[in-house]
Amino acid sequence: PFWYRKDDEEKSLNFDGMITLPLHRKQFFQCILGEMDHPGPSDLPRAAERHPGEIVQRTIEALEPPLLKKQAGPSVLIVEDNPVNQRVAAGMLGKLGCQVTIVDTGSQALTLLKDTDVDCIVMDWELPDMDGLAITQRIRELEHGRAFVHSSAYWHRHHGLAAPPVPHIPIVGMTAHVLSEHGQQCLENGMDDCLFKPVYLRDFERILRQWVGFVPGGVIDPSSFKADDKADWTGTHSVATRDSEREHHEGTPSKFPADSELYDVSAALHALEGDEGLLYSLFHIFKGTTPDLIKGMHQAIHMQNRPELKRLAHQLKGALSAVHAMHEGREAEQLECRAVSATFSHLHAAVIELEQGVKQLICVFERLSLLQGETEGRPSPAISFTNEGIRNDHAS
Repeated sequence: PFWYRKDDEEKSLNFDGMITLPLHRKQFFQCILGEMDHPGPSDLPRAAERHPGEIVQRTIEALEPPLLKKQAGPSVLIVEDNPVNQRVAAGMLGKLGCQVTIVDTGSQALTLLKDTDVDCIVMDWELPDMDGLAITQRIRELEHGRAFVHSSAYWHRHHGLAAPPVPHIPIVGMTAHVLSEHGQQCLENGMDDCLFKPVYLRDFERILRQWVGFVPGGVIDPSSFKADDKADWTGTHSVATRDSEREHHEGTPSKFPADSELYDVSAALHALEGDEGLLYSLFHIFKGTTPDLIKGMHQAIHMQNRPELKRLAHQLKGALSAVHAMHEGREAEQLECRAVSATFSHLHAAVIELEQGVKQLICVFERLSLLQGETEGRPSPAISFTNEGIRNDHAS
């Protein structure tokens, strides 16, 4: 045991007090309250000499973090312009206990990062002002120039002085592109990982564990992390593995009598870990945002603007993937590929066909929302279809 010695006073140690080993519980709490075995050389008064309110305040401050107070989860910045995908990512990360901030563009992300330190960034591939790869490269340049410094705040709060997995801000790409080569391209441009849409809750759990050191309700051994860890593109990220996820969805019971041939609500609920509230909020956002995408596709074909048609088809593909409308998502993917070289007459026909599929989906979503009671007695927004596409009559 370590005993208090007279010669310690001669060293002028700036301790407020001292306790002896072996340590006992009562002794420990007396120390926290200021009732030291041996008062130190500082001018801090003993507990009996302080005002009772002062003792209580110090006790709460000393005991709550981290012994009594539940710590806030890591801060995650989502850079995504699609409202449906925003809701999916924010809903899942929020469920895991994260503090989520959402921005629509890369420039907004760069502005926020100048004044705000985040524990992780989830970055969409395609954004309005610049793509996710270009934004990531810019962030790495600013980090290198010390324009902002990543503090690994959550990691150090929970793992002390142990080295975090990476010294920079972890950036995880999120893309609706289907080839695993896109994941490798993310890594080559400065990202640490990449997720393919549709994204599942366990995907976010993995990246939080691997890059932030966070497991909801769990404890992580910091020694299990390596600074040179990189994503493995031969396993869980592969397209074949992602397609096999659908096999696990089959046979999931559902209490909603939807048209399974048009939409598999059981598979959607399974992918969202049974979160019905999140699913029906996605239905609402989908109904509110899809009309503009379809209308924009018709306008792009009229103006013979192939890049814009390709961009809108990619956005619609992401939204369809988020609500797990796989058949329509594949049609949007085909339209995205054909937008580069197909004749505009063929593209127009493809948009009309996709529009009808979206129309049927919205009807199913409205019926499911009514069954769920999400409308709370309010009538659903009227959706009409014209030659220019879907129109939300309440928005006009």
